[in-house]
Amino acid sequence: GRVFENFQEGDITFPPTFKYIPDTNQYATGDGKNRMPAWCDRILWRAQNAEVRQRWYRREESLMASDHKPVVAYFDVSLRVTDPDKQAKVFEEISSKITDSSLESTR
Repeated sequence: GRVFENFQEGDITFPPTFKYIPDTNQYATGDGKNRMPAWCDRILWRAQNAEVRQRWYRREESLMASDHKPVVAYFDVSLRVTDPDKQAKVFEEISSKITDSSLESTR
């Protein structure tokens, strides 16, 4: 129960992703195991200091080499605002090192 605590998943609106007969779009239900098609392939996420919005979540229909259908998702991620003072300091340090090393290489 608590393995994926604090993770999120988008709404599943696509057909099951497992178990297919490889190289086909047919579910493998006749193997004597009474296996029902299932959603074994998922995309879960969690974020700290970021806002994540899933635009879409679907299975990929065109790939058929496996007994699974791959699952794909598209996200918008807004990262937290950086500290402008720290950002300026890091920029200055890096710029200084780049300038120093380029001057040394011209000597």
